[in-house]
Amino acid sequence: MTFHVEPDTLRQFSYELVESRYDEIVRAELYIKLWGDLSIHQQGVIGAVLGQHGRLMEQLAEMFDLLETLAIRNSDALSKIADVYECTDNSSAAAIDASIPPTPRTLKTPI
Repeated sequence: MTFHVEPDTLRQFSYELVESRYDEIVRAELYIKLWGDLSIHQQGVIGAVLGQHGRLMEQLAEMFDLLETLAIRNSDALSKIADVYECTDNSSAAAIDASIPPTPRTLKTPI
């Protein structure tokens, strides 16, 4: 069994991670901000006094910030990994090619 990595595919996933997934995170964050904020009337007296909803909204904002950072850092790391695999594959192929003696070939001459 062998392990094979396609650097271009890894780079494509890296790009999709930072573009698509980042967009999804931002959309979810905007949705929470748009529909998650409650007025004092909506929170109720006890909710306003205890401030539980406000803390929850702050925690959600922090979580989305962490998810954004994670998506960007993972994308960068995957791109670097693709570069390493590509470099290693090229170096290995060159080393293998250099270690194989050339094969003698007969010259074809017209009769």
